Amino acid sequence: MRLLAIGLLIGLSGCVSTQPAPLDTPEGRAAVNERAARLPATLHLDGEPARRVRDLRVDAAEATWTDRFTGVAASAPSARVRAVTFGAGRRSVLRGALIGAAAGVAIGAVAALDQDSCGWICFGPEVYIGGGLASGVLIGSAVGGLGWTRLDARPAAP
Repeated sequence: MRLLAIGLLIGLSGCVSTQPAPLDTPEGRAAVNERAARLPATLHLDGEPARRVRDLRVDAAEATWTDRFTGVAASAPSARVRAVTFGAGRRSVLRGALIGAAAGVAIGAVAALDQDSCGWICFGPEVYIGGGLASGVLIGSAVGGLGWTRLDARPAAP
């Protein structure tokens, strides 16, 4: 069981793909701005904790955004932007967990109905349904979290 939990944590930690998007190039700024127009963003600035933002816009001189929680507009020099992470947020993980739970319960219910061929040990239907539920939630939440992308804003190497 511990091995399964460790494997799941390792798998979930790799659900964010990192791509270069240097802000000193027009292509890097365009990649950030294009994703920021359609996805929630988390902005990582040098020397500051990550902040959730909306209306993010990056140009050659500065990055402007609105804080998602306070609604306060802010800006910083583009050189201070370390990275920007995009993703569908907790909703995609929750949606994946719910879909996985429904599928797991259905598969567990079908397995519980087929108890005529049990071997030397038989389980009650709640074990099959509970096992299907637990595995469905774990797998569904992992799949729901796959949509995260981190754009690394470090300058391109010369």
